[in-house]
Amino acid sequence: ITEKNKVLTTPEFEEAIDDRDNFIAYLLASRSSGTTEEEITHVLGAKGLGSLKTLESKGILKEENNVFRPINESEVLVRSFESIKRHLKTYAEHYKPEHVGKNRNYVHSLTDGLSIEGVEKVQAVHRKFHSELKEVMRNENNLGPIPMFSVAFCDTFTGIDFKHTTTEVLQ
Repeated sequence: ITEKNKVLTTPEFEEAIDDRDNFIAYLLASRSSGTTEEEITHVLGAKGLGSLKTLESKGILKEENNVFRPINESEVLVRSFESIKRHLKTYAEHYKPEHVGKNRNYVHSLTDGLSIEGVEKVQAVHRKFHSELKEVMRNENNLGPIPMFSVAFCDTFTGIDFKHTTTEVLQ
């Protein structure tokens, strides 16, 4: 929501990127360098070419000089939380364990029980990380040809209305 030039997605756009291959094709095309059929085929296989054609036919992407880009290049689309949740699995499918130790990826997983104050502190750390990451990824000095994604999230396993109680067994 803090992006400059942000535009909320339309239901039609979200329907088009509900397909995981269309989503990845759109992400690759939305980089400052756009994407090519060669890159799409490397990432998604031949089926990715169909995604480019679908997104082009829906007026989401355009092709110029063999490079695919969004129709509105200067806009940063803000997707619904439902779309973000759906595509967490999509991102996970593109995480490559063979990149570990090669300065290409990073993953962590932490789980424990926290107080409400602890939960709020974890959320604040994620917000700070997001802000710092956005500064790096939006700085034109850092832009280049390597397509990269970063995803981070936290949540509680229980719902807001679940009553958390602890009971001690005294002996």
